[in-house]
Amino acid sequence: MRNTQPQGTAHIDTSNPIAAGLVFAMQGGTGLTEVVLGGQTTSQGSNFAVVAAPTDKAFDLRNLSAAGTINVPGATNGTNSLASDQSVVFDMVLSGAPVGSVPAIGGIWRSTAQNDALLVLERSSADGLQVGARSQGSLVNRTFAASVSSLYGTRITVGATIARGAAGRTISLVIAAAGTVLFSSSQTYGLTGSADATMSGTEYLSVGSEPVENSSRNANCLIFAQYHFARVVTADEVASLSQSPWQLFADDATAGAIVRPSAGTMSLSGYAPTVQRSAVQSAAPGAASISITGYAPQIAQSEVRSASPGIAELLISGYAPQIAQSTVRSAGPDAGVLSISGFAPSVVQSLSGSDSNVTSGAATLSLTGFAPAIAQTRNVLVTPIASAMALAGYAPTVVRSAVQTANPDTASLKIAGYAPSITQTSIPVSSMSLLPNESRTYRGMPRVRAYVAQERVREL
Repeated sequence: MRNTQPQGTAHIDTSNPIAAGLVFAMQGGTGLTEVVLGGQTTSQGSNFAVVAAPTDKAFDLRNLSAAGTINVPGATNGTNSLASDQSVVFDMVLSGAPVGSVPAIGGIWRSTAQNDALLVLERSSADGLQVGARSQGSLVNRTFAASVSSLYGTRITVGATIARGAAGRTISLVIAAAGTVLFSSSQTYGLTGSADATMSGTEYLSVGSEPVENSSRNANCLIFAQYHFARVVTADEVASLSQSPWQLFADDATAGAIVRPSAGTMSLSGYAPTVQRSAVQSAAPGAASISITGYAPQIAQSEVRSASPGIAELLISGYAPQIAQSTVRSAGPDAGVLSISGFAPSVVQSLSGSDSNVTSGAATLSLTGFAPAIAQTRNVLVTPIASAMALAGYAPTVVRSAVQTANPDTASLKIAGYAPSITQTSIPVSSMSLLPNESRTYRGMPRVRAYVAQERVREL
């Protein structure tokens, strides 16, 4: 399906169901050339112009003398296909109120005579639209209060139809925008016998008002495209054209008389298969796209995508536990933290922060429970007093308070207990000399050996 306005040469996509019964087509991208049969405009008003509004090109009918016409004798190659059911559809923008009395937006005319309409859409007022159609030899006009002034500046699709069959002879008007029907109404007309139009053989198509009205009337609008059908166009089709206004035209690369569909396009409807291809096109669907309807599950992949889930994400539902990791994170717990709950003892290191150093006092040990407690809170240097010793309990106590020097009296000896006591206070002797290692006996006393060192000694 085409999504852009054709420029220059254009061709109709005849495989589009909406194109059924299409007789004439005008659009701004091809200018003065009618698309279906290739006819050229035979007359234009002095202000007839094609403008970009703003991206697609449109026929500018905002001024007087702005219409253009094309001779279409007999209305489609003399087959008179527009004599019975007929529709005209406009892709357009209303710019403001109309100028003059009931100016035509466009349509098919039987002749150059004023108001000799075969099927024409006109502006009856600022809010109203009028459909003029011929049935047998009479002109039938039906006016619709469509409140179009509220749509000024909005791109709309307007469809006007006349049904001339024996059942349901109606004139209808449909307005849609962006795929939505905004207004839809039908009015009947009464005739006996055939309601078909009588063709003159000199019919012509107009974009805008017919030439004899150009100097006094204009519809004050922009027309992007104008289509004429030899059938009744439905409200749903008008809405579809408002959603995709260029779908009736074939792609530039595939336009032509020979259509070769590409492989792989198939549509199955009803009981029999239908294979349909509108033009030579290349379809590149998203990778891995499959859809199974009914009792089977459905798997759909609309486009090629890359999914990067968070690392280490696991979810188990039901009776199993759930473990979830939403993002990649680094956890650095404090060093030395251990907690065991239950019957086992608990050891806890409560210091927080990273790289915490704990320096406890030396030789600290604490055992709780039935074991004794030994505690050392810090290192202490003890320097006891010299030569002090205390024995507690049944043993005697020997105490020495300080280091002292004792000088006892010379040659004093005392023996206590059962032994006799001998006391010698002094031995008066005459001065004498003793030689080293020499011993002598005095008056019955034991021999005394004296050791001297090359000096005089006084014996006492």
